[in-house]
Formats: sequence, C-alpha cells, structure tokens
Amino acid sequence: MEVWISCIDLYVAFDRIFDKFYDFFHFIFLLFSLTYKCIIINSRKYYVPKTQKK
Repeated sequence: MEVWISCIDLYVAFDRIFDKFYDFFHFIFLLFSLTYKCIIINSRKYYVPKTQKK
C-alpha cells in the first residue's frame, strides 16, 4: 500500500512539473510562431522574387 501511495505522489509531482513545463513551452512556441509569421509577412512585402522582375 505504501508503494502505491509513493507512486501516486510521484505521478502527481511529475504531472505538476510537466504541466508547468507544458505551459512554459507552449507560451514560447506561441511567441516563436507569432514572430515567425510576422517575419514572413514582412519579408514578403520587401522580397520580390527574380521571376517577377521584368
């Protein structure tokens, strides 16, 4: 029974840690994707492919 309790405690601890890490990485990924989209949009404004130039 004590083994089960310790396993549950470990699971809860890992779950909380993973939850915090997930929130953290999700936030970073969101920031990265937003800035990446902004960079792509801005580069499309100024970058003209050679095929379009006459």
